[in-house]
Amino acid sequence: MVLLLLESWIHLIHIIMISVYNIDINNEAISKNLTRIQSQIFKLLPMREESQD
Repeated sequence: MVLLLLESWIHLIHIIMISVYNIDINNEAISKNLTRIQSQIFKLLPMREESQD
């Protein structure tokens, strides 16, 4: 389920980048960055709940 959602986001971002900015970005680069951002969010969420910086 998560993988399917991630693939959908990659496809959507790719379409937006091509149609709006006329930039063709590699899907693998988008995927790596989304995975990196997701990991950072999940790492920081518990700290936020415990009021840590």
